[in-house]
Amino acid sequence: MHNVLACELSYSLIYNNIRPEKIKEALATVGLDTLPNRFFLIQVDDYYNHSSKMQITQEFYQKTLLINMLREWMCEYDLQGFMANLVGIDKMICFICCEEEEDKDIRAYLSKIAENFKEVIRTQSDYTISICISQRCSRLW
Repeated sequence: MHNVLACELSYSLIYNNIRPEKIKEALATVGLDTLPNRFFLIQVDDYYNHSSKMQITQEFYQKTLLINMLREWMCEYDLQGFMANLVGIDKMICFICCEEEEDKDIRAYLSKIAENFKEVIRTQSDYTISICISQRCSRLW
């Protein structure tokens, strides 16, 4: 159920399709009490070559395994945010709550997280990932 709620919330945040009075409830579904201020768009490299050899149910499950690896790392390092599957494409998204880092060297902080994400996937699966780091998100504030 967590995967479904994370997907729904991610699309709502991406398309600004959430009523302001429902934001608190929606964030609670993924264990957050504050809006994310950054996101990583994560592309699974060579995804289509791997997935073309799988049935559709296996393909979805495989991507979920990758998301769970990154979720575990986030929990281990107390990183606030949530991971979601962008269904039907080779990408995932990770929303991050790191407002307190904005006044510091935010690019170095986010780059370190991205490198750790890549290392987790590279060492625990047959995949690699590429990560795009967003600008500061402020559309819903």
